[in-house]
Amino acid sequence: MTLPFTITYNKTDLRVEMSGSTGDVISADVAELYSHWKGAMTTDAGLMSLPPVWLASVGGQDLGGGTALDGYFFLNNEDGWTLAPEDRDHELRINGNLYAADPGESVWYYPTADVATSVILTSRAIVVNSSVTSADIEALSQLIRANRDLISVPGKMLVRDFDDDEIIDTYVLTDTNGDGFDPTGKFGVGRSRGEA
Repeated sequence: MTLPFTITYNKTDLRVEMSGSTGDVISADVAELYSHWKGAMTTDAGLMSLPPVWLASVGGQDLGGGTALDGYFFLNNEDGWTLAPEDRDHELRINGNLYAADPGESVWYYPTADVATSVILTSRAIVVNSSVTSADIEALSQLIRANRDLISVPGKMLVRDFDDDEIIDTYVLTDTNGDGFDPTGKFGVGRSRGEA
């Protein structure tokens, strides 16, 4: 799969910036984001002098029975790297298993408050256990959907049912300290300060 946007590595702010895409729904594989960075590391001396964008990736190990471990990719948000979707209204679907090296910090940067960018992570998981029941599989499926289908718009966090693409819950974000929303995403869903 070819990435539907151009990637620029903002070396000052430690952001992976995506630009130049078209359409209302953009889809990209996290493995392609990782591969792009590996390629850039071979040609960009400035990028090589910074903390790595990605800390680790695992996957491909044989699990037996013709199955292999899916790829898992860990963004280095411990050192401040974030992913910055294009600064325009659109939906960005990241396919694959994207995780934060520091789960307490956001991996996303949203540039402006008046742009509605929805980010949907479509993680995949493989469960190998001979005693797994259909009820266990359904419970796991619900948990995965609950954790991957959080999307955000300015001032709100929406939870969408992945199966029928319907929004099933809405949370209004409030500014509890009077500072406005944090654009880095470090203290919740990232939005520019001053957003109502």
